[in-house]
Amino acid sequence: MTFKKKILAILLLVGFLPVLISSAVAVYFSSDALIKMANNQLMSLRETKKQSIAAYLDTLSNGLSLLAENPSVVRMLNTYNRLKAIPVDDIKFNQLNRFYQTEFALRLPENERASF
Repeated sequence: MTFKKKILAILLLVGFLPVLISSAVAVYFSSDALIKMANNQLMSLRETKKQSIAAYLDTLSNGLSLLAENPSVVRMLNTYNRLKAIPVDDIKFNQLNRFYQTEFALRLPENERASF
């Protein structure tokens, strides 16, 4: 290898070395910044979802509180508790079920029907 080629190789190496080092540093810092940005976005999303769920649960809680304070609901629950203590034999249950299936359930929309 001639002296001219050696000098050229050394100069190219000296020129590319800083470019390689600065590229490696830039990749490191940019990947770190991207990871931090993704984490910040995920934390922000988590807080948004947390607030949304808390608001939904508060709405449900308020609705249940209103129902619990409604005198009609309280009366119906008391009536239900008294009625569920009455024993029902199989014959009466079957009669009620037959009435429900033939008379009452047919008038309800399909998605509101229940089965015993």
